[in-house]
Amino acid sequence: MKRLLTALLIAPLWCVLAAMAYGLLLTRPEFWKDMSRTEMLGMSAAGGVLLGYVAMLVLGLPSYKILQRRSRHSLRAYLATWFIAGLIGWLVVFLAGWVTSGAGFALSYLGETVVKRPFVPLRFGVLWAVVGATFWAIIRPDRRQAALLPETFS
Repeated sequence: MKRLLTALLIAPLWCVLAAMAYGLLLTRPEFWKDMSRTEMLGMSAAGGVLLGYVAMLVLGLPSYKILQRRSRHSLRAYLATWFIAGLIGWLVVFLAGWVTSGAGFALSYLGETVVKRPFVPLRFGVLWAVVGATFWAIIRPDRRQAALLPETFS
């Protein structure tokens, strides 16, 4: 339980770092025009904290439970599952953001984004694969499973 709580607190920090990096590297939106670099970093970090920890509860914890229920304990399983969870999370947020313009527009813009700018959804998948790998490194479900197996005598 202690490792799970530690993983839930530490793994999403990659989202905070990514948000801060984007805040530094990308051009400033109009509403950030008058902010200093420090204020912009603070706002980016706050957004990363909010999105990272909400996504951890909505995507990460269920992914962990699914992997645990299916007895998948390898790093590869965590990377693949959390990558897919990141893509699904991006898809839901993307569609929710554009559906106010109409479902047809949202779906056509989704198609255009996936075809012309595949790096947009892929970076969310990669970020969540890193979060999943960090989660796995803290939890180490492969070690716990090995400790539960009976010893064989020859």
